[in-house]
Amino acid sequence: MPGPPVGAFTGYSALAMAEVLPHDGEILTIEHNPHYAKIAQDFFDRSASGHKITLCIGEASEILKTLPDAKTDLVFIDAGKINYGIYYGESMRILRNGGLILADNALWYGRIFDPKDDESRAMADFNELVKADDRAGKLFLTIRDGIYLIGKRVGVE
Repeated sequence: MPGPPVGAFTGYSALAMAEVLPHDGEILTIEHNPHYAKIAQDFFDRSASGHKITLCIGEASEILKTLPDAKTDLVFIDAGKINYGIYYGESMRILRNGGLILADNALWYGRIFDPKDDESRAMADFNELVKADDRAGKLFLTIRDGIYLIGKRVGVE
């Protein structure tokens, strides 16, 4: 399973990933907001690659808990910033060895450097959590709003 984009929004990222997967590739995407989920599903239904995507509506932290250990190839996190640490923990659990997490908004508009609100503090804490995690190889891309590339090391349980 390639993995869940956590936070589907309009479905653009899930569709972009689906387009490069083989015909039998699978993506599970999660969206909390029913309005955005409907928009995304409408796009999936109109796309030649939409059959590769399963949309789950609900709390990402709860849906991730239902996924099997070490069966996912890739997780793209772009959802509620307060829960990035939770998404990361569950993502590492479901990720196979050698799998990859992409965490969007890792710079959080520069607010991680002097966090004054809950979301900024959560993103700063998330970055420190990843930085300290020996299970992962990391690359922090400072393009736009930052993307943290996190690879689960081979041999990690």
